[in-house]
Amino acid sequence: MNICKEVIKIIYCFLFIEENRFNTMSEAVSINTNKIQQWIVNKSDVENIRNEMMALGHDEFSIEAHIKEYKKIIQSKKQERDLCLQV
Repeated sequence: MNICKEVIKIIYCFLFIEENRFNTMSEAVSINTNKIQQWIVNKSDVENIRNEMMALGHDEFSIEAHIKEYKKIIQSKKQERDLCLQV
């Protein structure tokens, strides 16, 4: 029983460290908001965004940071729209 608890603690610590490492790296990335607005206007999907950024030579952290911001803006716009429809 104690071994299971120790294994769970180790896994939890590993996941926590990995999550924080990714967050730290992505926060250091400069987000191109003009490009994100262009994707929104063009209604680009995530796969096309990923392919475009890879073709331009962006690293995985930059790509993920841009996609995260893109999704955040899209979600915000959906919530705004839904709120307006409820009124």
